Amino acid sequence: MEHRDTMVIEDSMRFFQKIIISMAAPWAFGRELESDSVLFDSICTLSTSTMQNAYWFYLFPKSVHSFVKPFLSNTRYHRKVMQDHLVPIIRQRRAKMAEAAAQGKSHALEMNILQRQIECVKPDGAQYSEEEIVEGLMLILLGVSHNTPLNMAMIFYWLLARPDLKERLELEIEEVLGNGPITQESLDSMEFLNNFLYETLRQGQDMLAIRKKALADFTFANGYKIPEGRMIITTNWQLNMGLDAGSPRAEIVDPSMIEKKSLTTPAKDFIIFGMGRNLCPGRFAAVQQMKMVLILLLQRYEIGTVSGETPQPVHYGQGFVAEPCNDPIFLKRKK
Repeated sequence: MEHRDTMVIEDSMRFFQKIIISMAAPWAFGRELESDSVLFDSICTLSTSTMQNAYWFYLFPKSVHSFVKPFLSNTRYHRKVMQDHLVPIIRQRRAKMAEAAAQGKSHALEMNILQRQIECVKPDGAQYSEEEIVEGLMLILLGVSHNTPLNMAMIFYWLLARPDLKERLELEIEEVLGNGPITQESLDSMEFLNNFLYETLRQGQDMLAIRKKALADFTFANGYKIPEGRMIITTNWQLNMGLDAGSPRAEIVDPSMIEKKSLTTPAKDFIIFGMGRNLCPGRFAAVQQMKMVLILLLQRYEIGTVSGETPQPVHYGQGFVAEPCNDPIFLKRKK
């Protein structure tokens, strides 16, 4: 809802989803679809409905998942939207690639995730079908449209809960950027921004992570064994914050206690993007997006809760899944 220079955000998650998807579109799809609002809305709705209804799949046995799924998310509709918008682009690009190959030239098409999927071939040399490319991109976009907006919303509420941190961050932005553009050099020099994100991302982890299945017998260095087929759930909150940590509280967040650490490098107390060979490949883009969105919003707007009350940044769905506060917030354009 907008009124002159003030905008009220009723759904913070959806607000940040739209921002992140619009930022991701050029490197995900290409410039042909960088302002496709119908496609963007479909991606956001699919992501939201999938995550909001994920709890039900824990409650029902796997044998009935196929029966309840149509009632929880209209996946067929969203797949059709993506096919309608992406398949024509795939065909156009493949035609250009074939024409260029026949002439012995480079196709000169801009490289992005969609283009990489088009050029990727199976082990036997066969091309992936249009449907396979669309479904592969759907999986990638589910992550893009959920994880980064989720963290971005929680980060935003941390600022609202701690005006002292907001003031310090705004001061650093002014000192480093002034009226100049955002550059990689300026982002790298913002130590407080880095430490603030590091600490608040640690605070926003699920109590329990998504279940993983052991594909083979595994023995740890201490002799503890996990048999093949066993389901594993890690306690991510305790891994990040320690065994004796309580629930997230705004007053205990202290970025000044964090030595500058890389936001894209995992550690025993920083498993935001996973670890090992399953480390999130999109973490570099996610960190850049979070930094830039935070800077631009703080440069341009005064922010606060509509109620004027201090929010609790993180809530836990079903007692273990981290979710952002959803108190209405306002953005008032700075003079």
